[in-house]
Amino acid sequence: MLTANKNKDGLLICYLEGDELFKGFTVKAGKASEPFLIKKIIKPDKISYSAMSVSLDEET
Repeated sequence: MLTANKNKDGLLICYLEGDELFKGFTVKAGKASEPFLIKKIIKPDKISYSAMSVSLDEET
């Protein structure tokens, strides 16, 4: 899964790595940052995710 959001400074791109690591990176002035951990998702075995989205506030 992959999602992205554009703000005044560039892009925030987020993705799911494996089954439980939600990671992201930024793109500013054509340069991508190193990926960083946003959150480790701990989920019961009976729940599955089929989509994701990301949003930013005005100050980001």
